[in-house]
Amino acid sequence: MPDVGQRSRQRTWLPLRGSLRRQLLILLVPALALMMAVDTWFTYGTLRDAANTAYDRSLYGSVRTIDNAIGMAGESVQLTLPDAAMEMFETAAQT
Repeated sequence: MPDVGQRSRQRTWLPLRGSLRRQLLILLVPALALMMAVDTWFTYGTLRDAANTAYDRSLYGSVRTIDNAIGMAGESVQLTLPDAAMEMFETAAQT
């Protein structure tokens, strides 16, 4: 029968010595932290793209409104915007 000293020297990886709970924590916590970091990175990218798309659509709508309101009157350029469009531009300029 081997003594206690020989049994402890046979183990190759010392941090895994101890209870099952300790072994699981040592193995799973780094993996979970890595998965959370990767998920945070992908979520940030997705949310950034969604915000940029919404902002681009808002700007595109403003450009279309201006484009539809521009006309020529003889040799001068005429711009007729409805009051709602002017309010939209003022609100966008304030933010």
